[in-house]
Amino acid sequence: MNEAGVNVLQHDAFLYRSDREFGETLEPFVRAGLEEREPVLAVTRQSNIAQLRECLGADAERVTFADSAEFYRHPTRTIEGYHRALEGRLHAGAARVRVIGEVPFEGSESERREWVRYEAALNHVFADRPVWIVCPYDLRVLPADLVRDAARTHPWVQHDGRRSPSDRYEDPARVVQEVVDGSSLPEHATTELEVDGELSSARAVVREFGLRHGVDSDVSEQFTMAVNEALTNAFQHGRPPVWLRLYADEPTTVSCEIHDAGGQLLDPLAGYAPPSSVDGHLAEAGMGLWLARSLCDRVELVPYRDATVLRLVKRVR
Repeated sequence: MNEAGVNVLQHDAFLYRSDREFGETLEPFVRAGLEEREPVLAVTRQSNIAQLRECLGADAERVTFADSAEFYRHPTRTIEGYHRALEGRLHAGAARVRVIGEVPFEGSESERREWVRYEAALNHVFADRPVWIVCPYDLRVLPADLVRDAARTHPWVQHDGRRSPSDRYEDPARVVQEVVDGSSLPEHATTELEVDGELSSARAVVREFGLRHGVDSDVSEQFTMAVNEALTNAFQHGRPPVWLRLYADEPTTVSCEIHDAGGQLLDPLAGYAPPSSVDGHLAEAGMGLWLARSLCDRVELVPYRDATVLRLVKRVR
């Protein structure tokens, strides 16, 4: 594996076909990092952790391992976890951090689509950070469409012992927007209201909506907080009137759409990066959509005419 530049993000898709290929390719990557005193974080499934430990021998104790089934539960919170890990190590003096990050790509089609968006968003979130991320893709089990997407979401591809620039790499914002769930919500909302600048009444409506549809109180409060942040964003960047539509037509989710009379088209990547901190306190700028993404299972910024519709989906069962 040829070495990459130290001072900028390197983001590779590693396509492998066997346990042996996994170990033989990533052992040199890890050892090179250890020789350069670069911290190494390996997030993969348990069988691959065992494979790497066997290849590394005693040096495995110098690597931080994490089970991908536990680490990859929610895209925004996974990004936050990586952000904390990277910033902590860089703050401690590391010149660069190396990461092995294997997304499980489990769950429904919409959940897998969220992880494709996550892979694209990494190129935006960590663009200026000295980190080399290698994302293994197991060709034995992953569907062909996810493997094709790997070339779109990673600037570099490793395959058959070679590392080369991806000729199919695309702008992260374009990928994130393209894989937005094209399915429309029901034509008629369960609850619909025009929201004025006083958001307390809107929050009360969302809480009552959750209660009426048997949503657990903690889940309902999380959804209410997410809707509040999205409404705040609409008033900051859009133009009144602002409309809130709530849906409970799916047995396992509650959803909403927020739209206004037109205004600024929002960046599809907005809200993926954790807010910056100043003196240990999170800055308010950028916090709203990030919090909404953290609290919901899906947040989509859907272009509509000359504005952006915010779509929030929260799993309740």
